[in-house]
Amino acid sequence: MDRERKPFVLTGIYKSDHKNAKLILQTENAGFTSDFKHENKGMKLPEKIRLHKYAELMSEMHKQCYNDIKTQENIDRFINLFDVEYEDPVEYVVLSLVYDPKSNVYNKKDYKTYILGASAVIQLSSPHEGCRKKNTIPIYDRQPFINEVCKHSKIDDKDKMKQYNNSYKPVDNVFEISKEYIRRRLMREKRNINGLYLYIEKVSESNSAAHNPQTLINIYERKGFDSCGEDDEFFHMKHTLISTSTSVSTAEPTIKNDTKNNPASNSKKIITKRPRTPSTNTTKKRNRTPSKSPSSNIIGTRRSKIRKTQNEKK
Repeated sequence: MDRERKPFVLTGIYKSDHKNAKLILQTENAGFTSDFKHENKGMKLPEKIRLHKYAELMSEMHKQCYNDIKTQENIDRFINLFDVEYEDPVEYVVLSLVYDPKSNVYNKKDYKTYILGASAVIQLSSPHEGCRKKNTIPIYDRQPFINEVCKHSKIDDKDKMKQYNNSYKPVDNVFEISKEYIRRRLMREKRNINGLYLYIEKVSESNSAAHNPQTLINIYERKGFDSCGEDDEFFHMKHTLISTSTSVSTAEPTIKNDTKNNPASNSKKIITKRPRTPSTNTTKKRNRTPSKSPSSNIIGTRRSKIRKTQNEKK
């Protein structure tokens, strides 16, 4: 008799070439059991995701994370983040998805049939001066920033959703695999990289007490981040990391070969192009800076800065 199959988690980080994203690091965790193959039965993260499809997935998640129903506007905003013509385009995308083989939505051929998931993007950018080492030149000190963190649940029962979140921790998985990749690969390739960064809006779009900047700072301090500076718009935080070749994950991650650098990203010539504006509203959208929704126990990064193209900066 075949024993009962339990939920399991797939977590992966993808390298962007600004059109597609290729899986380069993944972890597999069967939750309460160690027999991953029995729980999984064929479900796997795709080797490659077209970024406009990922933008659609992110937009769907953000409907719940931030009560943001402007689907097409968000899709366009996310696509902008992948655009190589921006100074700090998205370099990596991260997913952690929880599957329940007994769920009505489960389909082992479709990775989007998760019941609980989290996503994020990582951009390389120059940190606030208070977060940099002394005598470093900002343009040469580009560090990984985590943005657009969002958790999405398809579980109607709130108690069950809370139980699954506490057991499988998709948001924590997103942060852990991001730190793992930075320690094991980025810090070896780029000697200046020294941690994972984020920033928090001083004035949130939400009036919720959960979006209070000090509340968010406290949350991220518990996750290992330290405050390292502020400007007119943001509080800046840093999680210092040490390069290592040893995995700290519960399941040994598989590092795959990086995709080759996109030639366009190495070109000194940058085509003049205005940002795509999804609506007539001229207010610039920002990435998501850290926020937590009390109704859904969501921690995320909400609306950080969208960089202008080089020609726009002149």
